[in-house]
Amino acid sequence: MFDGYKRFNIQNATFTLPFSLSLIRPYWPHLWRLLVPVSYEWDWDLGHQRLTVPLAYECDGASIPFVFYNVVDPITAIIGAFLHDMLYETQCGVRPLAGNPLLAAYGDPVLWTDDGRGRADALLFNFWLASGMSHAMAMKGYIGVRIGGEKPWEDEEMVPIPVKYEALVGDRVPS
Repeated sequence: MFDGYKRFNIQNATFTLPFSLSLIRPYWPHLWRLLVPVSYEWDWDLGHQRLTVPLAYECDGASIPFVFYNVVDPITAIIGAFLHDMLYETQCGVRPLAGNPLLAAYGDPVLWTDDGRGRADALLFNFWLASGMSHAMAMKGYIGVRIGGEKPWEDEEMVPIPVKYEALVGDRVPS
């Protein structure tokens, strides 16, 4: 259960910079908004992949309870958290990224039907390493998400409110 991140042979995990975001809700659970789209690329058993988390996407970061901030640093964890939250929200392409009019500009996530949650969690681990998190800290976070991630994976209430995107981007929504 805790070495599944090795199964997919993820390599060359990179993401675009600048990684610009805004803290929308400063109390736990936090809410962060991307101010620029962020593209994530990697190689794995399915070949080369690239997914872009769109402008204005919002997530709660790594969902780390305050008492565990000394175990997994929530700031270092945030880069991987945006991709991970988008993959959980869509169940790796099984359901749409609801409420986001920008999605058409970036394409739908690839549909990974073989252990989508395991793949999303393995990507989180690898993007934590790519963002500079120590292996020990990333492993602790990975174990935590494997233990506690099933309910959020199944949760259909992670859907963002459509109005927040319209309010942020207005008439810049791509057609």
